[in-house]
Amino acid sequence: MKNKQSQNDMGINLSTKWIFVIIIALVLGFGVYGYFTVKKWVHNTAIERQEKPITGYTITKVYSDLPKSKKNRSGYADDDVEKDDYEYYMDVMFKGKNYKLEIPEYIYNDYNKQRGITLYYDSKNDEVFVANTGGGNLLATALGLIVVLIIALILLIKFVIKSIKKKNTVKRPK
Repeated sequence: MKNKQSQNDMGINLSTKWIFVIIIALVLGFGVYGYFTVKKWVHNTAIERQEKPITGYTITKVYSDLPKSKKNRSGYADDDVEKDDYEYYMDVMFKGKNYKLEIPEYIYNDYNKQRGITLYYDSKNDEVFVANTGGGNLLATALGLIVVLIIALILLIKFVIKSIKKKNTVKRPK
């Protein structure tokens, strides 16, 4: 009987260990992703503050496309694709070079109504980007990270409480 009980306890401990490994991997993954993307957005924000928007660019094409994960083998979308699944792009020619920009949906929808789109050039990374897109991305990333950290903390606290209760019941023989 004791042998079966210890095997069950070991199985439970093993599964909780794997859960924590997965949680730690997710937190580290989001942390690495967040570090590099936030670093890029901070860099772009610094460029927006220090430099003037570029002029003399030509928008050659504005289009929408589905990500590769949403396309089937023939290249056409499945029936369950929604409007929110599309990604929006703009091809811009600046200083004789073509740049492909991912743009927000509102710019795509209002492209014909707008007089011009504010663009900046990052000479360090040789890229053109749309103004004021980093702040919203930064907020979404920060909120996502906060939610993941809260979930991880709740699970860790539950595990600690469960471990303390388990140790207390083992120490008190009846």
